[in-house]
Amino acid sequence: MQNQVRRDECLSAHYKHFVSLGFFCSTALELQRIGLRDTSQPFDWLITGNFERIIYIIDHHLGDAKGSILNTKMRQYEMYPSYYYDDRYEISYYHDFTEKLPFCVQLPQVEEKFRLRFQRFYKYINEATLFLRYIRSTDELNYILNHRDYIESTLRKYNSGNRIIYIANSDDITNEIDEYLGIPIFPVAKESSDSVVRMFLEKIPDLKKALLSDAIYPKQKRRQNLAFLKRKKTLSYMKKCCTRVFKKEKHDTIYRHSLIYRSEQDDLGDN
Repeated sequence: MQNQVRRDECLSAHYKHFVSLGFFCSTALELQRIGLRDTSQPFDWLITGNFERIIYIIDHHLGDAKGSILNTKMRQYEMYPSYYYDDRYEISYYHDFTEKLPFCVQLPQVEEKFRLRFQRFYKYINEATLFLRYIRSTDELNYILNHRDYIESTLRKYNSGNRIIYIANSDDITNEIDEYLGIPIFPVAKESSDSVVRMFLEKIPDLKKALLSDAIYPKQKRRQNLAFLKRKKTLSYMKKCCTRVFKKEKHDTIYRHSLIYRSEQDDLGDN
């Protein structure tokens, strides 16, 4: 079975890093939950609806010193004013802006945050990295099928040991899995009340077992990542508590941007 062979190949290697390529937050959260996420990466908390644009960004080394992927023409969600949408790359930013301040005031700080994340991203993927991508739709699946070589060559030009595996809703896989040219896809039955599976590793035990193996990633490093996450959560909680106590400024007015994004439906609710 070509698909099984490719999956085994990807999961039998040793990696320095594990990186989410979206399309939504649960991909990064699942890596984090089992101790494989060792830092913040640019695509972790974004809704990256067009995988082709993400590969384009990586192929052209965009986002760091070569220029921000954010821009002044991003649109504010009509229903959720803290969310912004970038038409150029078809990316939604759910966690980076506030509805209390003008977009132009916030943009420089958000740009700097992502510039640093992209610098780290390109540095990390020069070492052996396993990428994970949750396939959004059948259209995306077809793109992957038709551009497999380009996707893999783009990721491997940074390091020959780089690999990518995919998670896909089983409803989107209409043919036998072996027909997918040996692409390492892990199908998962989506939840009846959702369009995705949030904790997908619980429904793909073979993948979870492989990712928990000491052969793929050192146990000590995994423990360090989990310990760091625990400390970070504690500091975040303390910061929020201090903010509530000492914050003096109050912005009651919701800022309305001149460019509005009116989506037919919310991408993924609260992501």
